[in-house]
Amino acid sequence: MAESLDIGLLTCSDFPELQSDFHLLKTELEAQGLKVRPVIWNQMEVDWSNFKNLLFCSVWDYCSNYPLFHKWLAAREVQCNIINSPEIIRWNLNKSYLQHFEKNSIPVIPTHWIYEQNQVTYLNFDWQDVVVKPAIGAGSSGMKKFESLRQTDKIKTHINFLLEDSIVMVQPYLESADKFGETALIYFNGELSHTTHRPLGGHKGTADERVETATHIEPSDEQIALGKKVLETIPHKPTYIRVDLLKDDSGKDVVLEVEMIEPSLFLKNSKTASTYAKALAGCLVK
Repeated sequence: MAESLDIGLLTCSDFPELQSDFHLLKTELEAQGLKVRPVIWNQMEVDWSNFKNLLFCSVWDYCSNYPLFHKWLAAREVQCNIINSPEIIRWNLNKSYLQHFEKNSIPVIPTHWIYEQNQVTYLNFDWQDVVVKPAIGAGSSGMKKFESLRQTDKIKTHINFLLEDSIVMVQPYLESADKFGETALIYFNGELSHTTHRPLGGHKGTADERVETATHIEPSDEQIALGKKVLETIPHKPTYIRVDLLKDDSGKDVVLEVEMIEPSLFLKNSKTASTYAKALAGCLVK
């Protein structure tokens, strides 16, 4: 009879033993006496009935096949306790959640939302440099920067290409972001654990390199207040969440995105990993 495992730490084939960001977490969970094991989410031969709980960790490739991921998620949620919950995962898949924030007076990057090709024909660009990206996509997949006055045809071509699979977002390129980089607020069970700073190009390089470029910092009072408002506004309460902020050209913090599926959580020391492990304790099916 197969051994019953407390937690399956969900990962992908690129990181069969987990991306390094989660090695300390595994150690902390084992120190609690829990039986845990990394498991590749789309590996066919896995017997999922052996796992009581599944925790999203290094599932970096889920966006390469959304139909498969949705089918997998629907099958797993009737077998296991999934963290974050399937409701949260589905809500976080589409960046149109930024519209929800905007309606609740949370500052976000101004965005043109493009739903169909006839919108592209009459699209006017309000900004000199723009970033075009899919609303459904992980990391920087499909994201490109353009000069709106000189590259109009290229912008429209790229938008039409992305529209085959997703709603499209057109946003101003924030020059100030190159100077200040990204700030990430990391919360466990609604409590701020730690804050990191990393260069704007944080999506470039390997997952390990992205973690290495991040440094732990003290957040400003304004950033703490903004993160608190984000958590109060989200319709589902996540066990873990990373709130990514950029500075707009006036120096004001705005929400870039929130990560509740497979974010790097920058668990660079045993303290942050221990905080996460303790937060998970109350969310697990025993």
